[in-house]
Amino acid sequence: MIPRWVGHRALLAFAAGIYLVHLDGPFIYDDIPYIVENEDLRRLWSMDWLVAGGGEHAQVNGRPLLGFTLALNFAFGGLVVRGYHLVNIALHLCCGLILYAMLRQLLGRVDTVAAHAGELAFCSALLWMVHPLISEVVYYTSQRSAALMGICYLTTFYCFLRGINGGSHWLAVAVLCCATGMMAKEPMVSAPLMILFYDR
Repeated sequence: MIPRWVGHRALLAFAAGIYLVHLDGPFIYDDIPYIVENEDLRRLWSMDWLVAGGGEHAQVNGRPLLGFTLALNFAFGGLVVRGYHLVNIALHLCCGLILYAMLRQLLGRVDTVAAHAGELAFCSALLWMVHPLISEVVYYTSQRSAALMGICYLTTFYCFLRGINGGSHWLAVAVLCCATGMMAKEPMVSAPLMILFYDR
């Protein structure tokens, strides 16, 4: 079985090597109205990004966690695109590491593959992290909402898996992560249903 620390470092090295080359890529598509032209993100502490509303900024302003991270980006670096990409890469790497940990837990419960849970989890997480379809989360800045939701979704599932072995604190963290994910992107609403499905 692959030691956890080896898997973590290998995943980070592969993904960082692939995505760091795109740090200076421009804002594209919806990044323009959602970030570049969104005046609500210019005032971090007035929390205009927290107020849900219609119009061209609704996809950001209706998602408080996304709005907060974008407002922080602007507060620390203005519209310098490199900072936004660095945060997206970091979030994507976190998501991959949580996926790796969650799959190790999940596959370790399946008798037929438990002996190879580490290797299977590593391969699955690596393929997911470097797949071209997933690269949208890194290159397309406003898709940060998907990365934030993904972190919360996977952490919710991971904490549930840890919690069913004992330790109510894991289940409490799962509920907290699920609630946090609801502030990032709407598909998070399916997480409790998936957990119920798995438990059944």
